[in-house]
Formats: sequence, structure tokens, C-alpha cells
Amino acid sequence: MKKLLDKYQIHITVALILFIAIGGLALLYEQQRDKIIGAQNTLKVEKEGWQREKDELSEQVSQLETQVSEIQKQKASISGGTATGVSTSNTTSTTGLIDINTADKTVLDTLPGIGETKAEAIIEYRSGHGLFKRIEDLKQVKGIGDATFEKLKDKITI
Repeated sequence: MKKLLDKYQIHITVALILFIAIGGLALLYEQQRDKIIGAQNTLKVEKEGWQREKDELSEQVSQLETQVSEIQKQKASISGGTATGVSTSNTTSTTGLIDINTADKTVLDTLPGIGETKAEAIIEYRSGHGLFKRIEDLKQVKGIGDATFEKLKDKITI
């Protein structure tokens, strides 16, 4: 038996070393796998957090866009002569003339030769160039020439 043991001693030693090495590698593999799984879980949690923040910011942007839109509508109404809480009593003077500097689209549309499109053009011109200085300045608005002006000059004021 001793002879047999001597003959295979190297093989037995190598087998034991390999067994220990394989066990150590398996343990190392499990530790590394656990670290990777932990890192993946951390990234998943962080990603969910970033997604929540992104969703919240998107909602805030949407709310701000709505507010901007409402402000622009109010601004357009004000430049057109009306807005919530703003008096439009100056639209028509005591003489019954329509003030072209304060009248809104609906009032301008009642003038002879002025339809919805020309009323919008008047408001747009007024917004871009300021108030009219003279009623004749109305002819500077695209679509309002001498003929149209003659029809409405006795019905407007500034």
C-alpha cells in the first residue's frame, strides 16, 4: 500500500490542489456575481428615480406651457381691446363712434367694409405699430384702401 501511495502521491496532491482551487474560484465567482447583481439593482432604482424626476419635470413644463398660452391669449385680448377684468367702455365714444385704438375684433367687424379678416389685420397692425395717431393711419393696414376708408371714416375715432 505504501508503494501505491508513493506512486500516486503526486497525483493525489495535484487533485487536492485542483479541488481547493476550483472551490476558491467558485466562491470568488459567487461574490462577483452578487456584486454585479447589487450594482444592477442600484442602477434600476436610480433609473426609476430619474424617470420619476423626468415625469415630474414634463408635468411642470406642460403646466408652464399652459400658463404661457393663457397669458398670450390675455395679451391678445388686451391688445384687441378686451380682457377679463378690463373695461371696454372706451371702445365706443359718447358720440357713437368706434375707437379704433381700443375696439376688439367683434366691434371692428361691425364697421362697413371690415370683416373678420380685416378686423384681425387692424388688431395685428395696432399690436406691431402701436396706437393709431390719426384715423387716416388706418389706411396703412393691409386690405384697407381709400374706398374702404371712405365707407367708415365717419364711424371711427381715436
